[in-house]
Amino acid sequence: MAFIKRKRIGGGTYLYVERSYRTTDGKVRNQILQYLGSEAKVPKADAEAAVAHWNKWTKTRKGRRSR
Repeated sequence: MAFIKRKRIGGGTYLYVERSYRTTDGKVRNQILQYLGSEAKVPKADAEAAVAHWNKWTKTRKGRRSR
């Protein structure tokens, strides 16, 4: 499932769409799917639309190995 990740870099906050997945040895890892931009410049609706897109994409990939 995709989610929004906020990262503080320098003096700004930047948004990324990430997903969590489990490796073959059982460890949980995060994968950055998309960089959205500065939190101040990205509308909330656009961020939510990006997450919805990646969640839909993930469902179409069920049963396939992504890593």
